[in-house]
Amino acid sequence: AVLTETAPLAPFPSFSALFGFGYDWTPTLTSNLGWAFGWLDTPNSRADLALERGGTGHVNLIWTPDDDFSTGAEFMWGKTQVQNGAEGSATRLQFMAKYQF
Repeated sequence: AVLTETAPLAPFPSFSALFGFGYDWTPTLTSNLGWAFGWLDTPNSRADLALERGGTGHVNLIWTPDDDFSTGAEFMWGKTQVQNGAEGSATRLQFMAKYQF
């Protein structure tokens, strides 16, 4: 919903979906895959840069050699479109290490 000058809140249609999957390659090696998408049928009164639709995808590989330590990498991709039709996308590669004590 969006605030308007004539109504306290004006609802508009929207949709979102997400999917996730995890797989154990070995007892110490795991991967996860995730995808999400969202769409808003926004009114023309919204700002030019208001989100209209977007999506993300994630895939990772995590190594856990023992109960206290894990390390891994994740690749992420995202795309967005705003009210005025402009589009953008981005990618990111991130690494992690965790020690539990």
